Order: sequence, then structure tokens, then C-alpha cells
Amino acid sequence: MDDLKYFIDKYLSLGMAVIPLRKSTKIPLVKWKSFMEEAPSEAQAHEWFTKYPAANIAALMGRVSGNILSVDVDFRNGGEKSIKLLELPETFTSRTGGGGYHFLYRSAAACQSKIGIFPGIDLIAEGGYCVMPPSLHKSGARYEIYKDLPISSAPEWLTAILPAKTGHPNSPAVPSPSIPVGRRHNSVMKILPVYADESFYLTHLWKRAYGLAANCCELPVDAPFTVGELFNLCLWAWNKTHPHDRFHAQTAWKLLAGAAKRRRDICFGFVNTPITPLLLNIPKKKQPNYPTTQSESVSDTGTYIIQEENEHGKETSDEHRRAVRLSGNAQRVDIHDGVPGEDPAGMRGEARQGFEV
Repeated sequence: MDDLKYFIDKYLSLGMAVIPLRKSTKIPLVKWKSFMEEAPSEAQAHEWFTKYPAANIAALMGRVSGNILSVDVDFRNGGEKSIKLLELPETFTSRTGGGGYHFLYRSAAACQSKIGIFPGIDLIAEGGYCVMPPSLHKSGARYEIYKDLPISSAPEWLTAILPAKTGHPNSPAVPSPSIPVGRRHNSVMKILPVYADESFYLTHLWKRAYGLAANCCELPVDAPFTVGELFNLCLWAWNKTHPHDRFHAQTAWKLLAGAAKRRRDICFGFVNTPITPLLLNIPKKKQPNYPTTQSESVSDTGTYIIQEENEHGKETSDEHRRAVRLSGNAQRVDIHDGVPGEDPAGMRGEARQGFEV
């Protein structure tokens, strides 16, 4: 407990708001969302870690910690190459239990997080938290302080990439390295198991995967990267890394589609919907990239119905309804227009190569 108290006091002295996580995980032990507006007191922090002496430590990013943000570099999925392209000033740095690094910076204004902005690099800011030393990774390795330095100001290129908390970009986005079409499938396939291993919700994995595909992959019109292809890859990666929490395709599809309807930070669509680059200033009243809104229902036969609505909120004619039928063996998702079992273009192609869900 003495060592833990030393780290807690150190982070509090740097202006960080800290919360406890379950041992060897990234799952909070407390309802932490309320502390994004008002930081827990020093007494509350010590009380938590006295009650949970084996807990991991996380620092909340954003305004509550004085606009601190973290550049999360993961060497296992391309971060080592990406970081060579960036200019990162020396600052307080920790080595993660998974072999990566967290570089902490302080920005002039609150910024929003961006997942997968470069291969192997996430930018964690307002609304997120960063696991801190001496937390225990599930591999058995501990997070360590790599450079015990004062927290430096964020470089200009970093604040240019991050959208402001108001939803308006600070300046035009810096182009990220693109994964060419020929290597797109295999590259994403290598990265997603790492993302899945670090995610404790399927929706979290989908957001990271979509961000990676939208921001780091070449997306030509004649060779689109579709929602169906990315869904298959995500489902395969999740089931591979979470053998005791596996999803059937039908359940996973309905979960993500429902989450996209309720939340505006998740992009989804039809099986053949092409993934397009994300905009920094996403409108609040419309989902990006989709001209229509979607309403959904689930029939007794297990068919997932998507009814398109026009801009006046009225349903289109029956001939425009589309049904996404989920095969019983949970191997793939079929979409058809009145022809049961018709396989859409592309679902038997690149998305089916190299793995089985």
C-alpha cells in the first residue's frame, strides 16, 4: 500500500484525477463518468485504494485533469513505425504492460479522443482514461514510469488532429499514413485481435476498427471497404480473443445496429455500405455518410429488418425494404432484395479470405 500511496500522491500532485480499476484489467471499480465534471477529492482517492489495495490505477483525461491527453502507442500493431513519422517532445512517459508507451501532454483547450488516428496510435483525451503505473497487465507485466519528467505542452500538430470539445476542428486534419488496397485486408486482420484483446465491449472494438478503416486505409470508389467485411473481421477477432464471451453473427449484428441507432458516435449500415473517411465535425442530427435514417425491428423468424425512411420521416414503399438475413450457422451475413439467400457482391470475396468466423 505504501508504494501505491506514493504513485497516487504523485499523480495528484500533477493535477490528475485518478480512479481504481479491477486488478489486471481496464474496467473501472467505480462509477467514474460523474467524475469527468468534478474530480474526486484526495481523501476519496485514498479511500478507494485503501478499500481495493490490489486495484489498477487510471488517470482521467481532459478538463478534469487540467486538459491532459495521452498519446497511446502500441508497438504490436504498427505503432513502432508510426511513431517514427511523428515529432513527440519529451514529456512524462510510461511503458505499458503490453509493451507500448503512453506520452502525456497538456493542451490549451479540451479536446476529444480519436481512436486509430495512425496505425498503432490512439489519442486519448476528454471522456477517456489512461492506465497508469504500477498497474498490472493481464500478461503479468507491470506498467512502469519510463521518463519521470514534467508534463509538456502538446505539440501543434497534435492539437490540429484532435477536434475541440465543441465539435469544431481546431484546424485541418493532418493526413495519416494510408494502408494500400492490396494490403488492407491482411493489415486490418493483424491489428484487430490486438484491439479486441484490449476491448471489453464489442461496441468499443467496432468504434476502434471503424476509425482504423476510415482514417488509415485507402478507400477508392472502385474497391470499397464495406461494413460487412469489417463486421466479419471484428466478429472473428472478438471470438478469437474472448473465447468465453463469444458472439453469434446474428446477435453481434443486432447489437451493433441497435447501438448505432441509439448513439451518434457509432457508424454502421448495410452489409454493402462502403466505409468512408470520418469528418472531425460530425453533425449532431444526422449520421455521417448515410442519407437516410433507419428504423429496425426483429421478426420471429430471426430476420433483421431495416426500413429506409425518406427525409420527411415516412417509410418508403415495400419494394425498397431490405432484409439482412443472418445465416443459422453464424458464418456470414446475407442481404437480399426479394431473393432469399442471395449473396451480396463482395461477401464471398476479400471479406471471406484467410479466416473463418
